[in-house]
Amino acid sequence: MSPFQFEIFNFVFITTYQNYLLLAIVTPLAAVWQAGVIGDHGPDAAPLGPIDAVATCLFLLLLWGEHTADMQMFDFQTEKYRRKDAGEAAGPYGKGFITTGLWGLSRHPNYFCEVSMWWTFYLFS
Repeated sequence: MSPFQFEIFNFVFITTYQNYLLLAIVTPLAAVWQAGVIGDHGPDAAPLGPIDAVATCLFLLLLWGEHTADMQMFDFQTEKYRRKDAGEAAGPYGKGFITTGLWGLSRHPNYFCEVSMWWTFYLFS
């Protein structure tokens, strides 16, 4: 990548696009703040409701999914390299990538869960 290309990348992605991502992340917080849920717990403050319970449960489920997918990948890679270093037959690890557990349902279940967790924040607003 030339210095000019990097400057274009820097301006388009790092300087501009990431700021819009950060704005999208804090927008629900601004909506909750303006609704009076944060800071002022007076009579106008909205109580937690069923959607908040759903968002919490969904967030916890996705957190569990991300953790499980990461642990499955860690266990797979550990065993794959253990077999390789020991000179054993690769067996089901011969493909080089995991296709069981959550990884049998999605190519990147950990990323799916991570991104989906951020979407649950919008349910709170």
